[in-house]
Amino acid sequence: MSIVKSSRVGAILITFKIATLALSFFTNILFARTLGTEIYGQFAYVTSFAALFTPFAIMGLNNIVSKYFVRYPKFTHHHFVASLKIRLLGAIIAFVTGSLIAFSITDKNQAIAITVLLFGQICIAFYVIEFYFLSKHQAFLSNLTQFGALLISNIIKITAITMGANLLTLAAIQALEPILIALGYLFIYIKSSSDRKIKPHKIQQTCYRLVQQSKWLFLSGFAAVIYLKIDMVMLGYFTNPEEVAIYAAAAKLSEFWYLFPVLIANAFTTHFIQLRYNDENHYNQAIVQGLSLFAFAAIIIIIATYFAAHPLIYWLYGEAFSASAAVLSIHIFASIFVFQRAIFSKWIILEKLFHFSLITQAAGAISNILLNLYLIPRYGAIGAAWATLISYFIAGYASLLFNHKTRVFIRLIHASLLNLLSNIITLFKTQDSRA
Repeated sequence: MSIVKSSRVGAILITFKIATLALSFFTNILFARTLGTEIYGQFAYVTSFAALFTPFAIMGLNNIVSKYFVRYPKFTHHHFVASLKIRLLGAIIAFVTGSLIAFSITDKNQAIAITVLLFGQICIAFYVIEFYFLSKHQAFLSNLTQFGALLISNIIKITAITMGANLLTLAAIQALEPILIALGYLFIYIKSSSDRKIKPHKIQQTCYRLVQQSKWLFLSGFAAVIYLKIDMVMLGYFTNPEEVAIYAAAAKLSEFWYLFPVLIANAFTTHFIQLRYNDENHYNQAIVQGLSLFAFAAIIIIIATYFAAHPLIYWLYGEAFSASAAVLSIHIFASIFVFQRAIFSKWIILEKLFHFSLITQAAGAISNILLNLYLIPRYGAIGAAWATLISYFIAGYASLLFNHKTRVFIRLIHASLLNLLSNIITLFKTQDSRA
């Protein structure tokens, strides 16, 4: 896949994601302004609780299966079936386990809402189809399907919000989203895929191989979702729904940007794979260029958000959420580590350093939990924001310093920053010479 084709795929992904994020963002703002901090905080709590179990519906297989789809195009359906079986089994285990935990530590209404959300999350297993279409350079088809499903679910959610829906109704609508996306993905897969080659006698062997290769990524994904979502769960446990709402409003604005580097990195996965096995020198250059681009984007976003935090929160959420501005001013700095992590997640796959994904994510998760235990009871949402920022730094940078294999990526990060600085200096010199 050429860099031009990669760019086109990336453009398609970003276009659809902007549309879906804009729709979800509008719905979120309407939700907060219409239903207030109490219900908004409760909803953020139950969705974050349910999200802790999403790795079981993925099983660390996204990047692994993408590699097999690209390298063995004649057997994509075989690998699709094997990965789907693993993901469905994991999703069902998560549904049962998560529901039992929810009923044991939360109140009845919250537990029911969490169970409903976990049921919907079973369908996330079918999202492997998206990576099939990416490997075939057909991102438009899968993203159009996803956008249609999200449009339907958000229209239903907006209607429910304006009618003053309760927590359980909102959870049911949220659970509908992955169900609609999965049905859409299945429809286009069946209609567009002529490849039905499968080796029934080797399915079990393939499943075993995929589990063996993805075990580190599954554990790292689980650790990652802990340090991404545990803050709101712990806020709900130690404080109250209003404090969760204050933090959630800020986090939504900060995390708005997180999907873009992941989407772009996904679009360039095939390009990275081909370079890794054919031209290592250009492969390293591509990694550095990607890191430079992401660093530049993150810095611009951080500066703009930091200075616009107070008027932005007031304008979007209203006076009731004014305390979210201080949270946002801290939380947004984590973007730099999130952006570089999108490239790192591809790099460790290609370098076959899967276990370092777990080590770094676990470092972030453990530090986040410990920091939250100390900071949330004392400083509430502000404490959770600092815990998030520090833990992202640990997971995305500090933890890479302790092994010579991951220090290679640290050098790539440093090279990308020097490259970015050089480009900025060159730009200023060009402007001065023109003046």
